[in-house]
Amino acid sequence: MKNRKKILVTGYTGVSSIVASALNNDGRFAVSVLFTGDETTELKKLEMNGILSRQLTAWETNLLADAMRGYDAVFGTTTDRAYHKNEFEYGKKLIDAVKIADVNHFVFESRPAYHAISNSVFSVPNFDTKALLEHYCRTIGINATFIHPSFYFEHFFDDKFLRIDKTGKLYFGFPQGKTSLAMCSIKDIGQVVTMIFRFPEQYVGRVVGIVGDERSCTEYASIFSEILKVNVEYRNMSNTEYILNGGSAEWADMFDVQRIFIKSRSRELIESYGLNPAMTSFRRWVKRNRNQLRELIESGEFRQ
Repeated sequence: MKNRKKILVTGYTGVSSIVASALNNDGRFAVSVLFTGDETTELKKLEMNGILSRQLTAWETNLLADAMRGYDAVFGTTTDRAYHKNEFEYGKKLIDAVKIADVNHFVFESRPAYHAISNSVFSVPNFDTKALLEHYCRTIGINATFIHPSFYFEHFFDDKFLRIDKTGKLYFGFPQGKTSLAMCSIKDIGQVVTMIFRFPEQYVGRVVGIVGDERSCTEYASIFSEILKVNVEYRNMSNTEYILNGGSAEWADMFDVQRIFIKSRSRELIESYGLNPAMTSFRRWVKRNRNQLRELIESGEFRQ
């Protein structure tokens, strides 16, 4: 396809790799990736699919801006895991570079401001830092769209979520209570971002939530039980109980905010399926991954 829009995908390899692959598979874009650090294996996978790659020795504004020049659009994401808790500093450099390079359209993976939503009662740094970066991006006048993915299905591969107690019962538990929990598959982010880049005039200045399913945790447990053919229960926990059970204080506050202040993300669910009709429901995700989940259960991986 002639005159394909040139898009540079930046950040760490998790979400960025998914976005780069989806854009490349669409065929309408010329896609390149820009990472830092030792991510050779992931870069090779992308290169094998025809995606140009480049690594920066340092994540600095001037180097990022130079790398962005000539591109029509940029996708960016940040994480405290990759940036040693200096997520705002690194995110600001990325945003400043987009401004300096005069990029036409910037799509940034952000999150809602949970500190503000909870009237300053709870602090969730992983969310609030990204929300601050979103605010900064707006203040300097960049043509940007912000995506807000919901809780990932893939967290259930982690033994901190799906657990086997000392009596052999399989369960998951956190302070979500009876409030519905919005969730999605991380793999569906790529197609949503692709559609945003295809129709930028519809999405500049907007926040797009990404939700593949929204149910009570009891319903999620029931789906697990039905498909895995083993009883799985949801145990509602207090903030303190969740931490004592191995959860982090930050995630305990995250669930508290969602339980108390975010009763529904149904509008985002509807828009997500409009952008990507192939969005994965929780039932479909469990069916698709049941063999891996069963293997983890049988191996004792989830045992406390």
